[in-house]
Amino acid sequence: MTMHLRVLAGGHDLLLPSNSVLRVSDEPAGERPTLDLARTMGGAVAGGPVILYGDEESAAIRLVVDEVKGLVDLPDEMLARLPPLSPRFARLFDSIALEAIDGRHLLRLRPRITVDGL
Repeated sequence: MTMHLRVLAGGHDLLLPSNSVLRVSDEPAGERPTLDLARTMGGAVAGGPVILYGDEESAAIRLVVDEVKGLVDLPDEMLARLPPLSPRFARLFDSIALEAIDGRHLLRLRPRITVDGL
């Protein structure tokens, strides 16, 4: 069983592995590498919460999303690996929820991502 933070970014509900979420705040993006996940997903520039994301704070990036929707407890066997649809897509996501959550099959963000080349 793995806990995930459910977020809304660019009109898409996404899952973030909770062990990669170091902090959620309303502070501006600051000087760390920042990925506006809402804009990357085809939405407008997000002005919502900032998530410090990564293995450790010194190497973490900031993700800007539209909204944090809460926690989802999802068994590992309920996630399926994604086929390599495109290099950019594969750099962001590694799996999809097999069962719908509120009518949607949510994509899961990789536990470690970089902003280079996105």
